[in-house]
Amino acid sequence: MEKVNRVVIGFFLAFFVSLSHPGSAGVFWKTVPIESPLSPNVGLVLGNESRTLAFGASGVYEFDGFGWHRIRVYTDLGAETTLPGQPFFRAGRFFALDRTDRTRTRLLRLEGDTWKKLFESGPMDTFAMGATRLYFARGGFDAFCRSTVCSDPYSEGIRMISVALGDGTIREEAKSPACTGELYAAGDVLYLRARSAGCAGPSARTQLSRVGGYG
Repeated sequence: MEKVNRVVIGFFLAFFVSLSHPGSAGVFWKTVPIESPLSPNVGLVLGNESRTLAFGASGVYEFDGFGWHRIRVYTDLGAETTLPGQPFFRAGRFFALDRTDRTRTRLLRLEGDTWKKLFESGPMDTFAMGATRLYFARGGFDAFCRSTVCSDPYSEGIRMISVALGDGTIREEAKSPACTGELYAAGDVLYLRARSAGCAGPSARTQLSRVGGYG
């Protein structure tokens, strides 16, 4: 019986950004033959042309330019793990934000095959991912407006901090001008879409206002 390779046209499998024409980019799709036992149950694909990883229920897989291969990853204590939190990719590195334990927040970075802790703190109310920093609000900031919000964010002790993805250093940022809303980061500029104290829905939202830009 003739052997037939199943061909998967990946939604990410491999893409290359062309730098031959400044200001423009080309995306190229690549077909990859995959033997059935090695086909990953892909949940999320992250990376670039240097390293591409697929995270899914069946484990972590690495793309070598021709196909996927299962890899083992570990905690900094040497125990094998899969994914210790919400993964994301910034500045050529793989990170995971662990908020599974509501009493703490951890930021980990993948070093080779080991997830190493970059930052750990108590619970955070919400966060936004910048280009080189991760921004957090804590101290009573309500991202979902589930309860009566404060009338004065400056007297309620709401703090904004950021963590550098390069070395894990912590920086105190400008205080939030509102007690509730949605945080966004564009590059390393943080924005807040604030809501009024009544949280009455879209009509209560203010225009997008810049809280601070740090670069």
